[in-house]
Amino acid sequence: MLLSFLGHFYIHSSYPYLANVPRAVALPWVQVSDKLGVPPVLSYADTVLWNWHLVDKARGLKAE
Repeated sequence: MLLSFLGHFYIHSSYPYLANVPRAVALPWVQVSDKLGVPPVLSYADTVLWNWHLVDKARGLKAE
């Protein structure tokens, strides 16, 4: 997720938008994406759905 944030930040932090991500970010980003079987982009799932964990596993998952 961090590599995705860095890649997107690099592209969208300048105007006009740059077309290339630095090699130091791009190569590990693609390698990690390949191992996870996901495309090298920042998605809603990356930032919201997969960005949590149970605080107390003994209590399980329930609405409070």
